[in-house]
Amino acid sequence: MVVSGINHGLNLGDDITYSGTVAAALEGVILGLPALAVSQQSRTGGMGFAPGEDFDFAVAARFAARIVEEVEDVPLPTGTLINVNVPAEVGGIEVVGLGKRIYRDELQLDEDDGGSRRRYWVYGTEPGYHDVPGTDLNALAAGKISVTPLHYDLTAEAGLAALRAHDLDRLLEPATRDILS
Repeated sequence: MVVSGINHGLNLGDDITYSGTVAAALEGVILGLPALAVSQQSRTGGMGFAPGEDFDFAVAARFAARIVEEVEDVPLPTGTLINVNVPAEVGGIEVVGLGKRIYRDELQLDEDDGGSRRRYWVYGTEPGYHDVPGTDLNALAAGKISVTPLHYDLTAEAGLAALRAHDLDRLLEPATRDILS
């Protein structure tokens, strides 16, 4: 079994696509191994990555150990990993889906050499989130451990039908003609 983490900060909502903790667990799933990604909220209660802050990993470590002991008894579909986020103060547990964050990042030009090189800073405040029941963000805000099954197949099944109904064949001839001419 692959156990990735315990990460400083949280792997929540649509932000999991940037999580190295989730990515490492996903590699295990791709190799056919059961996998677990575990992250811990800082004692200050932030909803994002927070290095250098005060963390207590005791509950997260004990909870992860219990999942490892029992994961073979859980009938998860092949290719599924378990993503766990542990709040600073635990008041329960909830199996949930992914939530949606609200980013407030800004882009600021830091250095411009007058030519082709520019350096920018991307910064922002703590992201907000849509407070929707049944999501990881909502569970964490309520002090609950969020447990979310994640699958590596990102195919949008509804999108397959829409694209198949669209005449994409008509795009092939102009595309190949442009390349060959």
